[in-house]
Amino acid sequence: MLDAKGVTPGEKMPISLVPRMEAGSHHNTMSNSLLQRVRDFDWASCPAGPVEIWPEELRAVCRTALLSSTPMAVLIGRAGVVLPNDAIRILFGPDYAHGLGKPVAEVLIHSAPFAHDLLERAFRGHSSRFHDIPLPLSEAGKARQAWFDLEFTPIIDAKGDVHGALVVCIETTQRKKALMDLESSRERLDLALESGGVVGVWEIDFEHETVRSDARYALLHNVDPDVAAIGAHRDLFMAGIHPDDLAHVMQAFDKAKIEGIYRCQHRVVGKTGTRWIVASGRIKHDGKGKPLTFTGTAIDVTEQIETSAALTESEKRFRTYAETLPHVIFEWNNTGRATYVNRRWNEFTGCDENDPRVWDWQSFVHPDERALVLADWTRARATEDQLSFEARHLHASGQYRWMRAAALPIRDSNGVMRGWIGTLTDIHEEKLLQEERELVSRELDHRIKNFFAVTRGLVNLTARENHDDSSFVERIQGRLTALHHSHDLIRQDGGTGAQHGDTLHALIRHLLAPYTVEGSSEHIVVEGDDISLLAQEATPFALVFHELATNAAKYGALSAADGRLNVSSSYLDGTLTLLWRERGDMRSENLTHGGGFGSRLIHMIIERQMNGRFERSDTPEGVTILLEIPRP
Repeated sequence: MLDAKGVTPGEKMPISLVPRMEAGSHHNTMSNSLLQRVRDFDWASCPAGPVEIWPEELRAVCRTALLSSTPMAVLIGRAGVVLPNDAIRILFGPDYAHGLGKPVAEVLIHSAPFAHDLLERAFRGHSSRFHDIPLPLSEAGKARQAWFDLEFTPIIDAKGDVHGALVVCIETTQRKKALMDLESSRERLDLALESGGVVGVWEIDFEHETVRSDARYALLHNVDPDVAAIGAHRDLFMAGIHPDDLAHVMQAFDKAKIEGIYRCQHRVVGKTGTRWIVASGRIKHDGKGKPLTFTGTAIDVTEQIETSAALTESEKRFRTYAETLPHVIFEWNNTGRATYVNRRWNEFTGCDENDPRVWDWQSFVHPDERALVLADWTRARATEDQLSFEARHLHASGQYRWMRAAALPIRDSNGVMRGWIGTLTDIHEEKLLQEERELVSRELDHRIKNFFAVTRGLVNLTARENHDDSSFVERIQGRLTALHHSHDLIRQDGGTGAQHGDTLHALIRHLLAPYTVEGSSEHIVVEGDDISLLAQEATPFALVFHELATNAAKYGALSAADGRLNVSSSYLDGTLTLLWRERGDMRSENLTHGGGFGSRLIHMIIERQMNGRFERSDTPEGVTILLEIPRP
């Protein structure tokens, strides 16, 4: 049965669509497989309808497309039923082999809206042309991006009716990618130039005395970029060089003509003001040595020069401040070696700046503190934290002085530690004052404890005597009064001993008066050579014998009922020898009590102040103390 148009449904496309293809002479113009598919396709089953109802103009375009070696496809009807030729089938690949006789929206799924718009435009009688249009395609089941030059041409019959569109498709993916790679390379080059500080490239033509450059280099010299692009006279660029640097530039330029290499740092005056640049280039010569071209680049170093100038000024100010401060200022590297010291360190050590010892600060630290200082330094370096310590340092006088060090790490812009900066402050007087305060505090504590211990001993001593209540009170009061007088004696400033007889024995008896036993001449014995005391000897001797008497009253012979104290003196050949001997049933503490504050005080007075010798010996019988003191 024929349909309304006189065609039996399901009728195959007649081979007469391409009649010449049936002849053997054109058998190879198209693949047999595609021809067979076109002939066997049931066109009546798709929106295009049977071939017999197609206008001759549409069939003619189909024949042309099928015979063309250019990738083409005919989109039939408003649905755009696809009739591809062999070239476009090869171009799109096997993933699109199913496209014959299907609407274009089902074939190019990702580009369906684009194809629909172009078909609509074609049915309005307009052609369309695109250059490097991106179209996503499928290849081996995976999406790939491709680029094409496309032409959509409406297929119009003699009456002016549109029946579809002829699509000519030339893939430009390779060219597009090459252009994209080229553009990317240019961008990378520009980025590399910019990151390296390069602000322009230029080329000199010696024959025509012209300079071609990019826009950035031209603007640096106040030259029109459009003129520089085609070649500006060299005088235009020379005018952009700072007048004070022109002679320097010309000298470097003339040298480059001979040696072939040019490098010059100078200022230019352009649209952006005055800038510092480093221009570098290479000259090409002909076979006779004549310069032909001169190509080079320019780097903007304005920030570096300004930063360097600022750093120089900052360093100058720092050095000025450092030299005027009363402290030692130093810088160390990460190994702890000094890299900078101010003049105060040279003055302190007595070493000039050419003496290598001045950089080895650790060698000036007192041996007793060196290990602790190095431990603090090692810990601070490991933790990258603040360093502080107090230690004695060797002074130019040969004496060690107490110094306080404080240092902080120096870090670069990335936070990496690159060294240390710090100060050394002389605290010697402060340290001595602190030690004196501690000594006074300890002595005061010692004196108070001794006072109570001696008072207790005096009470015990008086209680062992035969007294009634009234005489006991009188005796204890007398002894406390004598104790008070002995304290007054040792508080005298450089006492002369005049009111105590001016002799050594008188001084000793006065200090021991609180401990004498009524009616006993053997309890305390003072004997031997008596000498007159010099003004400067009274106070040291008073302190020494007061300490010995206090110790004896607390632990020794003066604390025991049967205790005996013998003090003997001899003077021979300018040396005074004193023996302090305690005997009796003494407390055990006295036999070991030799390292307290009082003993250290006696040592200090006898050996340091009086340049004598102090020796103590403990035996089961008692304690013997030997004092040897040179006298003028």
